[in-house]
Amino acid sequence: MTPAIVILLLGTSMSSNKLQDLYEEYRSTYPRPEPVETEFCEEVESLLDSEGLKSETYEMQIRRLHERCEQKIEAGLVAKAIGCSLSYARRFSYSNERGAFQKEWSKSTQNEKVSPGARTKIINRDGKTCLRCGLGDERELEVHHILPVSQGGTNEDSNLATLCSHCHEAAHDGSKTSGKTAYVEGNFYEWTQKAEIAPEERDLPLDTGQKRISDY
Repeated sequence: MTPAIVILLLGTSMSSNKLQDLYEEYRSTYPRPEPVETEFCEEVESLLDSEGLKSETYEMQIRRLHERCEQKIEAGLVAKAIGCSLSYARRFSYSNERGAFQKEWSKSTQNEKVSPGARTKIINRDGKTCLRCGLGDERELEVHHILPVSQGGTNEDSNLATLCSHCHEAAHDGSKTSGKTAYVEGNFYEWTQKAEIAPEERDLPLDTGQKRISDY
């Protein structure tokens, strides 16, 4: 092994150990010490830069951070060290058995994403209104998988429908990430027709013809 490689490996090992020490100090102190947090973030930046990962995806950087520390790092600290959102940092974890990994709910969420082009296409197809309550505010409209991805549903047009945020949640029986539906398979359009929207769920009178729901 050449001296250059030895130095590189030694430097990586030392950096990894320092990260572990800094994180242990960080998590053992409350309230969290800002100087330690700052030093940890600087050490992460140095590590990623030395390994040529600064231009890689957030996912690769987050995985490497967990692996270098050999434990799950608090999502808030990961977000600050990597520069990603807190919600994205929460998608990943670490275990001794699996190493760094993406959580199952995150994989499901990624699979359920619809491209901007497909979203526009489906919303236009459905008359730019929610198929359940008739809301016509495009800012509130979402594309719903009639058969959830977790149950084998696809992103084909026939499996996509336009719902407002409120009705989308109702379609999933209260939770958009549950993988469940409030209707039995094959009865989605029947469910939208039979659904009764309470007056208090709208912010316009019922006789205006605009069935806009309120914020919730």
